[in-house]
Formats: sequence, C-alpha cells, structure tokens
Amino acid sequence: MHKIKIILLCSLLLCCLYPVHSLEKTVIQEKDSAKTDQDLRDRVIRLEDKMDAAKEWNTDNRKWVESEQARASQWMTWEQIILAIITLLVAVLGFLGYFIIRRYAKRAKRDADKATELLEEIKKTVALAKDHKTEIEHDAEEVRKILTTMPPEGKLTKEQENSLNEIIAKLKDELKSSGLDALKNLYYANAIKAYDEGKFEEALRLFNNYIDLFGGDSNAFFRRGYINDYSLGEKDEALNDYNKSIQLDSNSPGSYINRGIIYMSKGEYKEAFDDFNKAINIDPKASNAYNNRGLLYENEGDITNALLNYNEAINHNPQIDAKVYNNRARIYELMGKTIEAAADRAKAKELDPDIEEKAKNS
Repeated sequence: MHKIKIILLCSLLLCCLYPVHSLEKTVIQEKDSAKTDQDLRDRVIRLEDKMDAAKEWNTDNRKWVESEQARASQWMTWEQIILAIITLLVAVLGFLGYFIIRRYAKRAKRDADKATELLEEIKKTVALAKDHKTEIEHDAEEVRKILTTMPPEGKLTKEQENSLNEIIAKLKDELKSSGLDALKNLYYANAIKAYDEGKFEEALRLFNNYIDLFGGDSNAFFRRGYINDYSLGEKDEALNDYNKSIQLDSNSPGSYINRGIIYMSKGEYKEAFDDFNKAINIDPKASNAYNNRGLLYENEGDITNALLNYNEAINHNPQIDAKVYNNRARIYELMGKTIEAAADRAKAKELDPDIEEKAKNS
C-alpha cells in the first residue's frame, strides 16, 4: 500500500513536472523566436536603409544623367548653330564667288568682243590699204606716162601739169587716209553712225575705244558727253567730257551750251550764264543758248530779258523745240498778252502734239 502511494506520488510529481518542462521549452522557443524576429526586424531595417541609400543613389544618378543630358542637349544646340553659321558662310561665299566669276567672265567676254572688233577693223584697214596701194600704183603709172611724154625741153603742157597736180593731191589724200589714219577714221565713222542712229550704248563703246586708242578730239568728247548726259544721266561724267571738249577746242558752242545746262541744273547760275554768253559770242545764231539764257532770266524774275532771249531763239530757228514756244507763251501770259500766248501754245502743239502731256509729267 505504501508502495502504491509512493508510485502515485511520483506519478503526480511527474505530471506536474512535465507541463513545467513543456512550458520552459515553449518559453525557450518563444525566446528564440523573439530573438529571430528581432534579427529579422534588424535585417529589415538594414535592408530598408540600404534601399533608402539605393534610392538616394539612384536619385543622384538620375539627376546626374539629366544634367548630363541637358549639357549634351545644350552642346548639340551650339554645335547646330555653329554648323548653320558655317553653312551660311559657305553659301554666301559661294554666291559671291559666282557673281565675281560671272563679272570677270562678262568683262573677259567684253574684252574678247572688243579685240575681235578691233581685229575686224584692222582687217578692213588692211584691205583698205591694199586698195590704196592699187590706186597709188595706178597713179604712179599715170605719172610715169606723163613723164615719158614730156617734151625734150622738159616743159610740161598745161594739160599735163593739171593732170599731175590732180594726181599729187589724190596721192596726198590716199596717204593721209591709209594706215593708222584709216583705222582712226573708221572707228570715228562707226561711232558717229551709231550715234546718229540712236544706238547710244554702241556709240559710247566706240567713242570710248576711239578716245582710248587715239586720244580723241573735241567732237568725240562732246558726243560722248552728250550720251553720258542725256542717255545715261551721268552728269559728272558728261561735265568732264564737255570740259575736255572745250579744252581741245575753245570755239565749240555746243560744249558750252551743254555744260551751261549742267551748271544750271546744279544751281550754279553764274557759271551757266558765262557758258551761254560764250556760246552766243562764238555763234550769234545759237538758238539753244538763247533759250537757256532766257530760262535763267525768267528764274531771276527778269521777264523782259527772258522774252528777248526766247524771241532770239525762235527768230534764229522757227522750227526749234516746242518747249521754247511754251516758254515764250508763259512769259506772254505773265504780261497779260493772252492772244500771243495762245498763238505760241498752238505752235508748240503743232511742233509736238504731246507737248501738253510732256509738260504735265515734267
């Protein structure tokens, strides 16, 4: 019985001890588990820190990449601008080169045409010289015949003497017009022909060649001045030509008149008066000089002298430019002479039906 109690007591003790042992084991496990959770939490915190660091690094890298992209974009923009400027400069230089080459090509063509023209004229001169040679040989033969038929006493008959004088005069003319003189005369004749036909550009080129090659003369400078003045509107060039014309021939009324007109257009009235007076002194019938001097008097308000000069211009050349009749009509109207003014207006319209329209546009 006593043994049974001991066994029961021991069993009871074991039953009490087992839960305690199990609880201790559970506590230990819980402790281990808690420790593990703490480690996990620490690891999670460390991972989160690393993630934050990674995010921060990624953000910094993104910012750096963006800044580099911006710099690259800016650099590309400047590069494109520089490239565009270089391209533009190349294009401009190309255009300039084109125009320069074109200009020199035109000049070369003009010089070539000038040389060709000169060669043609030289050929004409050579042909002309050959003709002169034939004529001179013929005249020499005539002289030989006269000399061979001369009487023994060595005295020419009147008929032979006249014939010989004619041949000598003809030889002088032929010699004068041969060689360089023939070329000079040919140039001048072609320039005058173009001038008279109203081909002023061609005439200007020929007069330029004539003056460059042979030095020119008063008439050549006058005509070139006229082209520069009235065809091209180059007043300063024309003034230089008129000055040169007067320098070579101080008795050229046309040069004085045209130079006076230029002076008048520049407001240099005293110089204009002097030139018109000189022209009238050289040629008292120079109608254009009277007309332009009349304009100067009219401009000064001296209608009496203006009328006298317009009268002189018309008296010396009744078929003068219609403008002169209009000028005198204007003076008559200022004087109240309506009948005379109407007559002059009618005459002006007779000479130039478009005079009134031209007067409105002038």
